[in-house]
Amino acid sequence: MRLRLVFLAVVLLPWTAGAHVGSPNVFFEGKAGPYPVRVVVRPPEVVPGLAEISVRVEGGDVRRVTALPVFWNAGRKGAPPPDEATLVRGETNLYATSLWLMKSGAYSVDVAVEGARGGGSVVVPVNSLALTRRAMAPWFGAMLTVLGLALFVGAVRIAGATFGEAILEPGVALTKADRRRARFSMAMAAVVFALLLAVGRAWWNSEDANYRNNRLFKPQPVSATVRREGAQSILRLAVERSDSRRPEWTPLVPDHGKMMHLFLIREPGLDAFAHIHPIQRDRWTFEVALPPLPSGTYRAYADVTHENGFSQTLVASAQVPEPGAPDPASLFLATDPDDSWHAGGATPLTVCELDGGGTMVWERDTSLRENRAAPLHFKVLDAAGQPAALQPYMGMLGHAAIRRDDGTVFAHLHPVGSISMASQEFFTRGVPMDHSQHLAATGTDDRVSFPYEFPKLGRYFIWVQVKSADRVLTGVFDTEVLPARE
Repeated sequence: MRLRLVFLAVVLLPWTAGAHVGSPNVFFEGKAGPYPVRVVVRPPEVVPGLAEISVRVEGGDVRRVTALPVFWNAGRKGAPPPDEATLVRGETNLYATSLWLMKSGAYSVDVAVEGARGGGSVVVPVNSLALTRRAMAPWFGAMLTVLGLALFVGAVRIAGATFGEAILEPGVALTKADRRRARFSMAMAAVVFALLLAVGRAWWNSEDANYRNNRLFKPQPVSATVRREGAQSILRLAVERSDSRRPEWTPLVPDHGKMMHLFLIREPGLDAFAHIHPIQRDRWTFEVALPPLPSGTYRAYADVTHENGFSQTLVASAQVPEPGAPDPASLFLATDPDDSWHAGGATPLTVCELDGGGTMVWERDTSLRENRAAPLHFKVLDAAGQPAALQPYMGMLGHAAIRRDDGTVFAHLHPVGSISMASQEFFTRGVPMDHSQHLAATGTDDRVSFPYEFPKLGRYFIWVQVKSADRVLTGVFDTEVLPARE
């Protein structure tokens, strides 16, 4: 008999797109030819809108930095000329520019660097989404109202003069008939202008309603159930069919060889974590065998990438049951060899004990502040206190998940940044990406780093995953992000 445990109500959080929740900025670290670069893209909240691009180039002798927005179905032939980034005043290697993103959907920002040592480029995928509706400032609305009234009165007076003084010879006084004709003209003009204002207001309200209902991005809702199959608990995610107010659910492509990266975090203590990989049963349905996590309420974050380069995070909550006794003979669904999980709280310190006796050290030397560059550096030591040899884990030397304690921020990071590698490969038109720069010194390197900026102040939890001696290790850290200015 199957026991069905229905997930709690699906929770859709704002800004759930691009493998992020509440963390819209895009971070990338790599090489543009011989030049190491760190690119940050701050997408606009409205579309069309201006995206802010900053590029930090290491190595000096740079002559020119450009940025080009490329829409997913237009390609470089349909893109405008690239914009040249200018050196930020007071900086020696930081360049900045702004790019118009004219449509909603998947873009890439192609950054090119030219210098004495040659040139190179990097492709940074970005989601362009209308996330909010800008309200008019009260003072600006009042100013427009006053100016509008002045224009209305002036137009009515002009209409009266047109059928009054304007038809008389210079110096001729108005008769009573002339005044009546002018007043009648002003009254008719007032009615016509009022009707035009009413039509304009109706058009404006219609456009505003269309923007709110059809153009503002709405995360794809996902329903979920857990069922028991022998000793296994099977998690089933079903994406609801698209309606007219949401983008069509297009086919997916694998990222790091997985159709979906699913993160489970137990609430409210954030003391259990899993990084697992469901299989796709059909276009809208995914299933995965749950690992032996402690029971409780979990928040689920599912990262997917579509075949048009658009990536997003699906969010839900779940009531996970007690794990059953292991029974290899009755497995309904084989687990993915890259699935990993960890039970245990975070440490507020910079040293975390790992399973197996090793330690992970957070190499931080400054306090963390909102919207400030906060590169995350971690060193891994084995049980003897010696540098641990890191191995590739799904194509990278590490993976990190970041969550604010209240769930309003979630981000999935790699050493290359916050981008979807599958989306990057789409914008390079299927050419396999070279991950060697992120796997340098594989087997000897004991360090892993992630570029990031915390989007707002508060308490955060960080799960850092690495692989050493054929075992996935998870370090958990608890930290506080301070205001940008105190």
